Formats: sequence, structure tokens, C-alpha cells
Amino acid sequence: MINRMFAWGLIFVVCVAFAAGMRANEPQLQKGTVVSASATRLVMKDTMGKEQSFTIDHATKVTVNGQPGKLEDLQETMPIQVALDEKGKVLAVSTIDKDKLPVLAASGRRGFVPRTSEA
Repeated sequence: MINRMFAWGLIFVVCVAFAAGMRANEPQLQKGTVVSASATRLVMKDTMGKEQSFTIDHATKVTVNGQPGKLEDLQETMPIQVALDEKGKVLAVSTIDKDKLPVLAASGRRGFVPRTSEA
């Protein structure tokens, strides 16, 4: 009985450790609005109103309105999303297009899909 409990406990610990390891490789996403942007520096105000500053290098992928862009293309107050690795290095910066939000998120109602009238 004790051996069986030990085996199940060990399996549980291994599964939790595996799941935590898988999650560590996922980029952390931070959303906010642009305060300022230059070739190597991005300052954004996060959703809680706190300013955050990021160093950007040549490997950082920048997407503006769905197209490849430069950090200098970002304008003040543009909504953005920053993807960071587990060490805090910026992997990608992209604008968030408010017009392309999912219907459910934009409506604020679960299961509601607005109908469009065709004339």
C-alpha cells in the first residue's frame, strides 16, 4: 500500500515538474500603450498604468499593423503587446488592432455573436 502511494506521489511530482518546464519556455506577454520608442528603447505604460522600459536589439521582431516594421514606426498611445523570454529579453513587439479583436471579447458578452443585416 505504501509503495503504491509512493509511486502515485512520484508520478504526480514528475507531471507537475514537466508541466512547469513546458510553461517556462512560453513567452510572457505584456500589454500596454506606447509612451516612446527609439531604435533600441521602448517605453510603454502597462494595463495597470505603470511605465516599463525595454531594451530592443536587432533580433527583436517588430510588427506594426500586421506588417513587419521598425520600433520607430510605433506612435505614442498605440496599443501594443510585448513578448518576453524567461530572462526578460524582448522577443517581439506588435501593435494590437482594436478592429480585429475577437467578436466575443469585443462584445463583452459570452456566446453573443451580433448578426449583420444584408441589404
